[in-house]
Amino acid sequence: MARISFAMCAMLAVIQVARTANVTCYNCNSSTDPSCKDPFTATNTTTCSDACVKAKLGSVVTRGCSGSGSGDRCFTLLGAGTCICSKDLCNIASQVTVTMGTMIIVSTFFLVSKMI
Repeated sequence: MARISFAMCAMLAVIQVARTANVTCYNCNSSTDPSCKDPFTATNTTTCSDACVKAKLGSVVTRGCSGSGSGDRCFTLLGAGTCICSKDLCNIASQVTVTMGTMIIVSTFFLVSKMI
């Protein structure tokens, strides 16, 4: 158990150190800017320190910065479909989808973190 805890801490430290590059992301909210909805036509961008995010709750779409730049992933949180990505302008995706592989990875990480 201690070996797993040390390995997880070391891996997280490496990920944190690697997250130093800035990324350009689309920045909008469809409740104030209809061009932010899908199909996407907005052009507002911003510079983010970690990653980009696209979240969709009902008909409202929000695109902007995320503080979780440790890998590209999609998930559902409090009913909102959310995708985080780490490449320039990657939050343009026309739909937020959660793949089976992403669900397995997130579930595994959650279960391992509960065991530590």
